[in-house]
Amino acid sequence: MTYLHVTGAGRCLDAELPCRRGRPHTGQVKITKIKTMGLNNLGDGCLIRVETDAGIVGFCEAGLPPVAARTRIEMLAPHLIGQDPLAIERHFYLMASTQYSFMANIPTVSGIDLALWDLAGKITGYPIYRLLGGPIRKNIRFTRMEVRLTCLTKPSAMLGRIR
Repeated sequence: MTYLHVTGAGRCLDAELPCRRGRPHTGQVKITKIKTMGLNNLGDGCLIRVETDAGIVGFCEAGLPPVAARTRIEMLAPHLIGQDPLAIERHFYLMASTQYSFMANIPTVSGIDLALWDLAGKITGYPIYRLLGGPIRKNIRFTRMEVRLTCLTKPSAMLGRIR
């Protein structure tokens, strides 16, 4: 496994983190476009695609139809185009402050925010959990639970197996 040493803005992020996505981008990156891509599913959702001048792209699903997301993106894009995609918190607060009580912007803001986190991971070469502060636990305890269709149709059958 290879390790990388990433420096950016005069600081070392971490010298001993494994790189799983390849080499990080070393130059300055700017947001160039924000697009929506329709999904053919029951909820009629869409993917938000944030593009950069370095050719790196971030994706995330937004929980509303593409037409509605495009309307919100037209309002938000002028504030984001040309900006550094790694200034995620600043962008989130700017997008959240443009909300009105009569406009449902939350799915679009969330989609752009998470697409920026996707970009941050791709730009730096770090997994997102590292960028968000690292792991909390070394191990996670899993419990095996057997759920079958009969437990939905006959709860007493499952109750007997539990005891």
